Amino acid sequence: QLHPHVIDDREADIIREYRTLITNAVEQWMDRMSTTDRQTFLERKENTLDTDAEGHLRTKTLGDLWRMLREQLTVASSSDRPDVVEGVVESMMRALQSRQSMWQQLIDSETQKYTSPTMPQAEQEGLQSLQDWLVAIANDQIACIDDHEEQGQISYLTTFRREYETIVTPAYALSSNTELDTLRDGYVDLGTHCITLFTALIFSVDFRGILAEFFTPAWYNKKAMAQIISTFEDYLADYSDVLHPSLRDVLVEELADELLVRYLSAIRNRGVKFRRGDPFNEKIKDDVLTVFNFFSTQEASFPAIKDKWRAVNAFVELLNAEKGPAVADAYEQFKRENWDLQIGWVEAVLRTRDDCDRSLIGLVKARAAEVEVERGMETVMSKVR
Repeated sequence: QLHPHVIDDREADIIREYRTLITNAVEQWMDRMSTTDRQTFLERKENTLDTDAEGHLRTKTLGDLWRMLREQLTVASSSDRPDVVEGVVESMMRALQSRQSMWQQLIDSETQKYTSPTMPQAEQEGLQSLQDWLVAIANDQIACIDDHEEQGQISYLTTFRREYETIVTPAYALSSNTELDTLRDGYVDLGTHCITLFTALIFSVDFRGILAEFFTPAWYNKKAMAQIISTFEDYLADYSDVLHPSLRDVLVEELADELLVRYLSAIRNRGVKFRRGDPFNEKIKDDVLTVFNFFSTQEASFPAIKDKWRAVNAFVELLNAEKGPAVADAYEQFKRENWDLQIGWVEAVLRTRDDCDRSLIGLVKARAAEVEVERGMETVMSKVR
């Protein structure tokens, strides 16, 4: 039986060239979009963001991106060659991962300008536009993966998978799940990272002066914690309606975690000294009650927040324990509850006691050398240094 030659047996080359033609088109289109997005983000002019049907802030290019991918997938499928489609899908996944990396690098770089201690107050005027963009980029990531099939809502990524898995081999459809999971995790991580940076901006810009006064003599006569909570309320009022609900819970928990870290880290502020006759116990209790009164209104997040803030009780115990073995006992209990408790921070706490001396530090360090704890999930104390 005779089989016609395909242009001098060049079938494999032709297929490879056709696939390369499509993948190049995808890469060039993505490069152009990335260039435009980068410029638009760095300039952050008015009216460069969009809102979706729910009123959530979004960038203007996400829908175009997935539309382009769908069109190129259609072109690839017209070849009736699963190997062509598979090569194109792989290039698309690489391009999507590259886009995640681009956004992370951009937002890290821009946020760092505002969180730098040397950033002059006068140059912080563009803060709100950066925060708006962080929210929009975070919302974009959720839109890529947010499936609610019972409501007829299918995410971009799921739609993409359904469109290509019918025109590739079953083996590739199965093996590509690993790359899809990597993409999905990347969207979650980037969305969360945007909210982490949003929170960092609040603390670095809004609270720069307030945080420096905690536990100093000025702290006793001021309502610094109430001022912080009032700012939290303002931010949630401003952003709750334009932030995806799942990210709102992330924001609440990030605010609580970062406040706890900054609060406990404030023992390194200049001029901190806890004297036995000072009402520091009452003041710390008042601070914690102020925090709890606010976060208790956030029903979904409050149990976890309250549990983390128990670290303040252990901190107070380090301050109050009678000088001697009781302090070492307080340290050991703290360490067993938080395996990643930093001994350097503990030493800094002890030095704020008015009765601290070298023997007390030595006692706790000796206990630290003896205590063996099992490593587990990272606790908030890993960030307190």
